[in-house]
Amino acid sequence: RDALSIADTCLSSCNGKLSYKEVLTAIGASDRGSILAYITALCKGDAGEVFRLTDEVLKAGKSIGLMIKDVLSTLRELLVVKTTKTAKDILKLPDDMISELKAVADITTKEKLLRASEIYADVENSLKYSNHPRILFETASIKATRPDDDYDFDALLTRVYELEKRLADVISNGTVVQNTTTQEVKVEEKAIEKTVKEEPKKVEEPAKKQEVG
Repeated sequence: RDALSIADTCLSSCNGKLSYKEVLTAIGASDRGSILAYITALCKGDAGEVFRLTDEVLKAGKSIGLMIKDVLSTLRELLVVKTTKTAKDILKLPDDMISELKAVADITTKEKLLRASEIYADVENSLKYSNHPRILFETASIKATRPDDDYDFDALLTRVYELEKRLADVISNGTVVQNTTTQEVKVEEKAIEKTVKEEPKKVEEPAKKQEVG
């Protein structure tokens, strides 16, 4: 019955030809491409882009409640892609959509995806009692985007992963860094040796002049 009611709503809002975009507009849902772009920015830690995309979606008249459902659904798909080898069989999605999900999953960790899912699930429950749904949603977006501002255990794991990644980058360039450091140390050692050798001469010379006088 609900499906028929939605179908009737969609048909009444179109001019004889029903398209995917018109269905989204009729039910207030968000475009899949917009949601995937939003989560991509979230995974990259780009808070500015997250705010821009949020504003863009909401200005189009989309519901925050439905947007959160879409975000949670996409996060689930990303977790399936990230943690299983049979994502296509589980999700029943076309190859191009699976490829898009894999591209996003490759730039993040399962810990960050799990933490984001928990954050948005909590917000979905809180929306029922809030008069400011947009503020709740944007606060959740920041928490999910910037784990360094969140003291949850999963957020700390994400921060550790980022530090390990940076350390691996440093180690991969370790030879260059080590050579530079060694050269600097050798220059400093030579400078110290030269200073130590010259200091006794400078002390003795005034003493000799005093004896002659």
